[in-house]
Amino acid sequence: MTAAEIRRLAMRMEPRLRRAFLRAMSEHKGRFTVREVAAAIEAGNVQGLLETIAPKAGTLIGYDEEIRAGYIAAGVAALASVPNPPNRQLEIAFNARDPQAVDFLQTISGDKITEIIDDQRVMIQQSLAASRAEGLGADQIARNLIGRIEDGQRTGGVIGLHSRQVGYVDAARQELSDAALMRNYLTRQRRDRRFDSVVKRAIRDGRALSQRDIERITGRYADRLLQLRAETIARTETLTALSAGQNEAMRQLIQQEGLRPEQVRKVWRTASDSRVRDSHAFLNGDSVGANERFANGLLYPHDPSGSPEQVINCRCVAETRVDWLGNG
Repeated sequence: MTAAEIRRLAMRMEPRLRRAFLRAMSEHKGRFTVREVAAAIEAGNVQGLLETIAPKAGTLIGYDEEIRAGYIAAGVAALASVPNPPNRQLEIAFNARDPQAVDFLQTISGDKITEIIDDQRVMIQQSLAASRAEGLGADQIARNLIGRIEDGQRTGGVIGLHSRQVGYVDAARQELSDAALMRNYLTRQRRDRRFDSVVKRAIRDGRALSQRDIERITGRYADRLLQLRAETIARTETLTALSAGQNEAMRQLIQQEGLRPEQVRKVWRTASDSRVRDSHAFLNGDSVGANERFANGLLYPHDPSGSPEQVINCRCVAETRVDWLGNG
């Protein structure tokens, strides 16, 4: 399977995974009203609030299905790309119900969903504490958490953001609330620039922004950060699923055809541009056997056993080659 074939699969899968994550977060936020969230905040029931508004595993079922679909699509495509052995037609189908394939899917999707959900609980507690420290009322805190309805659509809210991103939103709100800090907001790359004129007028006139303007501006900022997180998740998890499906296909080929692992080679391929991290650029073109690890310790690009520094936003893939004659 060539790098181009894998990247074509990724171009189809990545937007679907991104939309699935955003849809899940939007639908989850839409289940609650500001009034009921504010009531829980006023009651001081933090644990109850977490149980109510923190996403659950079922929230991400569509996201989970897209990962499974990508994994299977890569497995099917990888086997379809294998050239026929000498003097016969290769007849092998990818088995998504193979115990190893099932175990991997359950582990990789389960671990990622658990990671997202656990971080959401941390994020909600963090946002709640920051809003209380600012002295905000329960209604304002509720809108900070789940967003507000504007033009018939819910915008803003921190549900779905990474806990680090919540810190950015809290800082932006503080900047917009303080005339001495307001210029700092205009340096934020992910801000919605359509509101820059509002902020600049307030700076020019030496006046404070209204609470409504602050909520609208930080809400759109949060929306853009959520888009960024969806893009990062989709890019990383798409190639994780595709690379893993490809790797499983080669394992099944070796097992069913009685090949030696060294007859199947993996070749590391980078995106070949200036954004490739140095540790991966060094590997470009390196070839190892099916069961061997590359010099960075990974079985294949996006190997889940790798550190975040190795896999997050990585765009590398592995080409696979089969030597039926075992000549190397």
